[in-house]
Amino acid sequence: KRVDQDANKEKDALLRTFKIVTKENTETRDYEIKPIKPEKYTLIKTPKKVQKNPFSFPVGNANIECEFYTIEKTKQCEKLKLFYKYNIKTQGVEVRINNRLIESHLFKEIWGLEKNNDFNSFWGVINIIGNSDVLPQTNTTKTNLLRDDTIWNEIIEMIAHTFPKNRIPKKSVSKHKTSSGGTGSGSTGGGSTRSGNPGKRVISEEEYQEKLIPILQSKYSPITIEEQYSVFNKIKLDEESKRDLGKLDIYLVDSKSKIILIENKVGMSQLKHIYQLKMYWDGFKNDWTKKKIQVAYLIAENHPKWMKNIVKTLNKMSDANGQKYNFKINTWDDALKKKGF
Repeated sequence: KRVDQDANKEKDALLRTFKIVTKENTETRDYEIKPIKPEKYTLIKTPKKVQKNPFSFPVGNANIECEFYTIEKTKQCEKLKLFYKYNIKTQGVEVRINNRLIESHLFKEIWGLEKNNDFNSFWGVINIIGNSDVLPQTNTTKTNLLRDDTIWNEIIEMIAHTFPKNRIPKKSVSKHKTSSGGTGSGSTGGGSTRSGNPGKRVISEEEYQEKLIPILQSKYSPITIEEQYSVFNKIKLDEESKRDLGKLDIYLVDSKSKIILIENKVGMSQLKHIYQLKMYWDGFKNDWTKKKIQVAYLIAENHPKWMKNIVKTLNKMSDANGQKYNFKINTWDDALKKKGF
């Protein structure tokens, strides 16, 4: 028998038509077959004023369609052989080219996270639409995308920024973050008191940040906003070095695709805090050499008089990729009133 495959698309399901023709050409039958999907799945909701799910974006003359779901563990999961088994092996996303399945179970390749049981419910579909000359390259059997293909790398970079890893659902997520925001200390905890002023409650870094997020969302209508953002991901650091490095408090991509970095502190800022922010800038540019940072803010309750001179000196310098630094300092009083952005 000869099988011709013709990709068709339906609003809520991918379809493929199989035309079966007998050798004698005496009989033709068409079959529309829906792909197998999980028995129960739910579209992942996104916060207000950020990129909705599903979403699409262009890369060259190709169009990339993305949709991400959580699947429910059912009896069907145990019966299935290759997909949607609600386990480490089958978690992740499928990549299709013009509706044809090319790869499946991708996870670390896009978000840089190791697979574990916390992500068993995560499933998604990335469908790359376009003519052959604008598509990412595959191996000869069309079962894998070439990892060094520039189009594919641009696609996964855009997905990781538009649907960041903090939106991937986990079975249990701790709401408590480290207060230091990195190597520099600064938070004294939600119920502590500042020395020299007994009885006065100190607002923690986490509480300040919780108040700041909706202000940033209102002002920037961000495509992406991610807390506790990792940098220097291209360098294989040991666990102790990762802990020493810490994480940037806020990474934001505004509605015009401009990148903003924010590091938060309580009390008076210190010299090491501005250099910590510089380290996070350099770490981000080490990971994303072609991306430009619009501005990086250091927010604290107040700053030493000399801090402006330090910032002015740093802003005369350039990073390893040739972009001039653009650091700014801000106070919590101004930041929480939208004056500092």
